[in-house]
Amino acid sequence: MIIGLTGGIGTGKSTAAGILRDCGLQIIDADEVYHGLLLPGSPIMEEIRRIFGAEYFEPDGRLNRRLLGAKVFADLHKLQLLESITHPALKQEITALLSQARRTRRETVLDHPLLFEMKMESLVDEVWVVTCPRSLQVLRICQRNGLRPEEAEARINAQLPMEMKEARADVVINNTGTIDDLRILLEKTWKERRV
Repeated sequence: MIIGLTGGIGTGKSTAAGILRDCGLQIIDADEVYHGLLLPGSPIMEEIRRIFGAEYFEPDGRLNRRLLGAKVFADLHKLQLLESITHPALKQEITALLSQARRTRRETVLDHPLLFEMKMESLVDEVWVVTCPRSLQVLRICQRNGLRPEEAEARINAQLPMEMKEARADVVINNTGTIDDLRILLEKTWKERRV
């Protein structure tokens, strides 16, 4: 089985993926795949530099993701422009990884914050959405990323609304408690779904 695990920023999706890894599932982390594509000198990085400018790069050629993030999350057109550069390569790489998982029959989780936005839900057997109230999302984002509340709100607004994700999910995981609460819920859900 391949599970597409998604949710909004700050809902605890990555924590949930870690718990599922502890349950023995292989994890394909879309963010890690994405960062692997952003190597200094890669064609994608050169295209980002050409379109957005050298000011978004460190002297060693690495992308200043925080600076570029502040720019694109404040301007929907710029975000769409960045995604038009990065998403095709990301989708191709993830598709190849999922094909390999299917060939090896390995129980796998695709941890992907933009599963629906990139129209990749058809590549998985089930979609699990990790959710929590928006106020808790904002609090978690500010604490984890050191952002101001309005910056956190902009990042939440750049994603599909949680209600839409929940409506399209096979499983909704409400993450409003402790990590131990989340672990118990996920272990129980995985045990029920795999039989």
